[in-house]
Amino acid sequence: MARVVRRCAASFGRPTVEMDQLQFATGQGRCRVSLRIDRLGSDLVAFIYNKGAHLGAVAVAEWDGEHNRVSVSVHTRLGHKDDAVAQRAAYAIAKSTRATVCVVAGIHLDDIRRTEIERILVNTDLAVDKFLARIPHSPTSPFTPGNQK
Repeated sequence: MARVVRRCAASFGRPTVEMDQLQFATGQGRCRVSLRIDRLGSDLVAFIYNKGAHLGAVAVAEWDGEHNRVSVSVHTRLGHKDDAVAQRAAYAIAKSTRATVCVVAGIHLDDIRRTEIERILVNTDLAVDKFLARIPHSPTSPFTPGNQK
């Protein structure tokens, strides 16, 4: 389920899409994951969290148009395992939007089991896919650096 929190007109090379902040949630119970995407100029900031939200890891991904690839850097807090969530999401969003993306991830579950970790990764991927399906993809997208008006 997607929820537009605030709106402002933005054209993606197709009919105008209104977006300033989008929110998505996937999964149920202990494995429910929320994704919030904010636009910061031509960049995107994503927050991935659950009821135990915190700052566990930060990933910054950048589209390299010259080499047609994405580069991701990750910083993880001591003792946290949120780096996998942050890296995967940052890479996927940057690759698709060709924008610079910062992902802040903080998912906490007491006594987490391996199956819950796997489900959280799947739910995070599903939330990112929902976001990417929501935005048109175009080389002239305003998310593409240099295409801001």
